[in-house]
Amino acid sequence: MNCSKVRRLLSSYADGELDSRARDAVELHLAGCAECRNELAELQADSNLLQAEPAPEPSPFLAGRVLAAVKRAPAVKRPSGLVAAVLTGAVAAVLVAVGLWLGTTLGKGVISQPSGLESLLTVNAEPTLGSYYSSLLGGE
Repeated sequence: MNCSKVRRLLSSYADGELDSRARDAVELHLAGCAECRNELAELQADSNLLQAEPAPEPSPFLAGRVLAAVKRAPAVKRPSGLVAAVLTGAVAAVLVAVGLWLGTTLGKGVISQPSGLESLLTVNAEPTLGSYYSSLLGGE
């Protein structure tokens, strides 16, 4: 494991959050890398300083101020009624148009190309479905 990867894992290693395989790989690297050991020592020293500092007490007025701020915030309005119906219809129309365009663009010539199977599928000289499609598309 290289120093870059070990440094990304040092915080999780120090907190005991690594699985055994990753922990063993980090420990193997730390055994041979003084820079990463120093980085871990600094991380642990910072963590010890933070743990020694008492947690700040919130103001007794905090909850009231948060609720007042929420009440003052402008409400986000979603389109409803006619506007929502028009937007939904417009999105559906665009999706149908894109689907039709893709179908005609990507499917050109697929139906109208004769295949060897058409002759096998002809029963009693009846036209096949492929020939109907060809005639509808202007092929025959």
